[in-house]
Amino acid sequence: MEKTQGKGSHLLVFVLSRRGCLAYAHEVLRHFPPGGFIVFSSRYAAQAPPVPHRAVPTYRNAAELLWNSVWMVPWLWLQVFLAWCRGARAAYFPVFHPWNLCILWLCRLLRVRTILTVHDGLLHLGEANALEQWCEYSCMRLADHLIFLSHYVKERTQRTIGFSAQSCVLRHGILPVRSNMPTERVLPRQPRLLFLGRLVAYKGLDLLLEAIEGLPAGSFDCLTIAGWPVRLCEMPRCTSPKVQVQSGWLSDAEVESLLRSYDILILPYKEASQSGILTLGVAAAIPMVITHVGGLPEQLSPEEAVWVEPEAASIRSGIQLLLSNAHLYAVISRRLALRAKQPGWSEIAATICALAERTA
Repeated sequence: MEKTQGKGSHLLVFVLSRRGCLAYAHEVLRHFPPGGFIVFSSRYAAQAPPVPHRAVPTYRNAAELLWNSVWMVPWLWLQVFLAWCRGARAAYFPVFHPWNLCILWLCRLLRVRTILTVHDGLLHLGEANALEQWCEYSCMRLADHLIFLSHYVKERTQRTIGFSAQSCVLRHGILPVRSNMPTERVLPRQPRLLFLGRLVAYKGLDLLLEAIEGLPAGSFDCLTIAGWPVRLCEMPRCTSPKVQVQSGWLSDAEVESLLRSYDILILPYKEASQSGILTLGVAAAIPMVITHVGGLPEQLSPEEAVWVEPEAASIRSGIQLLLSNAHLYAVISRRLALRAKQPGWSEIAATICALAERTA
């Protein structure tokens, strides 16, 4: 356990997820002004927060969820109460966790102002879980202020649950890559294609593999599909020798190595709220083929990617366009390199701090 911020901390931050959206939460924390907040994070998180924090044993399976909830939720309640006694008047929840609901409930009783970042609002295809969806809806109803990452998610959530909390849209910042990346990429003779992210139904892997089957054999070197399988049975079968799967959780170093080593990033999503993978692509200045769905068009302009429809034929055409047009490839890469110089995290952190300063 690391040393926490000082006694006068006025903002409580709960980053209790093990994996989901941690990169987003950590970049927000990295841009908070020093001091003035206490961070609670999962002891089992894939990455530790970049600031002093209190490591909390959350859970890694259903048995731990039940057991740890019995004694850790009361302990978190106690921490909130003690912080309230010392003057804390705001709590921020940058990522989803089932325990958020319990903490939000106590915060409402104590009149502690609560700020919740909503990443999806409605769960995606292949992620449907009635209990988790109910929990997320309930959190949104309890929070004083909701932060959405796209107008698409805000409007869809408003139509679905009709929340009454104050809300705003702060677009997802550009996730940084720490290692050296080419700032102006040049299209090689046989480009290497990459899919990066969780292997789940709504990501459109079946569309991508169907699209690849129709590409001329000599037009690209290989396609690598790299990411965490949410359910193994959802991984479409493919017999092409040019397709390889790297299944498992990827470290930051592995992600950056892939972005540096490949030439075209493909996001064949069937639906999307917004995408952290897309922002990594921007940071790496790697030209992308992206389906025009959900909140993705809010993250990049029409000139900063090759936009396609969520259909195999359209995805294939988009890939072929980049494979055959070295000038377009270079122009898109330069535009992304310019966009990467404006990551946006300082503005996001400043807005959250301003919301926390308001009285409940």
